[in-house]
Amino acid sequence: QAAKAREATMTFHRTFTRYESADQLEEEEEEEEFRRKEAFNDSYRVCNVGPKGMGAVANRKIAQGELLVREKPVVVFQDTALEVIFDLDGRLARSKDMFWNWEMGLRKSLEESCSAEELWRFWRLSDASARGEAKNTAVGIARTNALSFGEDSAGVFPRVSRFNHSCRPNVASSWQADDGEQVLRASADIEAGTELCISYMSHVQICAPCFDRKKSILKTSGFECRCDVCALQGVARQHSDMRRQIL
Repeated sequence: QAAKAREATMTFHRTFTRYESADQLEEEEEEEEFRRKEAFNDSYRVCNVGPKGMGAVANRKIAQGELLVREKPVVVFQDTALEVIFDLDGRLARSKDMFWNWEMGLRKSLEESCSAEELWRFWRLSDASARGEAKNTAVGIARTNALSFGEDSAGVFPRVSRFNHSCRPNVASSWQADDGEQVLRASADIEAGTELCISYMSHVQICAPCFDRKKSILKTSGFECRCDVCALQGVARQHSDMRRQIL
């Protein structure tokens, strides 16, 4: 009987291990498929673009007006949620308990409403508040990547978030309220190998002087803009600021 019990136990462990390995293999294959889809499509690929991290780069020549992305938000923030998640009144900064309550609530909301691919894309986005060995949080990812739309709403769009900011964008980003989608189209003819960038700021903000633009993007998105326009120095920067004031 003892021998039979040992054999039964070994059989169980072999079967469990086989199923566990199969589940792991399925997860790895699924993740590989997600990576392939994110990394490459007909018009652009997602890859490392240097100090900015990941970004979208044109695979081929893209014509002005060409559609690049149509995407619905995976999570939307409005009213109290908008104020709290982005800590407009400093509540989360003052209370760790409140922060983790909202963090757990946001994670639960994502798990209930998102597909496996959407979750994978969300958790691969950057968190500007995660320093050193600190792990990304859902709240941090939302703060770093959310885009405003409508009058007083913001949402996270994982595909759109792969397009970095530039104060001289070559891609136009617009909210289509009737379809509930953020739409990206090329705002100029773009050569293959060129990074595709949108503006994270309003028209008024992007026409402000360089110092004000950098201050604004640091406050709202948590990073210092180092685009080619903000990298201008001396007289070139002065002329750029003057042209934007005219606009």
